[in-house]
Amino acid sequence: MEGRTDDAIRRAVRRWLSDPDEVDECVQDVWVWCLEQEAAGVAPTDGLEAWAVRRASSEARHRAQPRRRGPSSEEDLLRAERDEQVEREERGRRKVEDEPGSALPPALLAQLHEALGGLTEAQRRVFLTYWQSFERADGPASYRELAEAEAMTEAAVRGLLNRARVRLRDYFAEGPGC
Repeated sequence: MEGRTDDAIRRAVRRWLSDPDEVDECVQDVWVWCLEQEAAGVAPTDGLEAWAVRRASSEARHRAQPRRRGPSSEEDLLRAERDEQVEREERGRRKVEDEPGSALPPALLAQLHEALGGLTEAQRRVFLTYWQSFERADGPASYRELAEAEAMTEAAVRGLLNRARVRLRDYFAEGPGC
């Protein structure tokens, strides 16, 4: 089984990566992840190969995505910091100009607090972290970034966010206090 699974993982990784060394490194990382998941008791008892191949494909796809390049020189760094500061100021100005009285009414704020109180601690923490990431200049946080920040797997982050969204949607659909 292990040899067949390794071949399937390798094929999935090769769809995204062409460098043999990078393929080997990715396959090794997938196996380490599988073993960690098994040790944590979250690995499936059946369908192991499909589970590992999905993880391999996801990992390879992530590695194949172009990486954001940071500033290369001190001058570029200063320019990037200045541009970021100007963008933050403009965004703040737009909020004030475009949304007069953008503060939430007290009644709505109370409803929001009540709705968030209906989430588990983990759901609330991941949801609020994700929501706050919309303020970033480079856009909202990815599941991977959230997973790293919360020290959990991407699947756990996706699940917590989905359950939080469903609970909040249901809360506001039924009406507060129902």
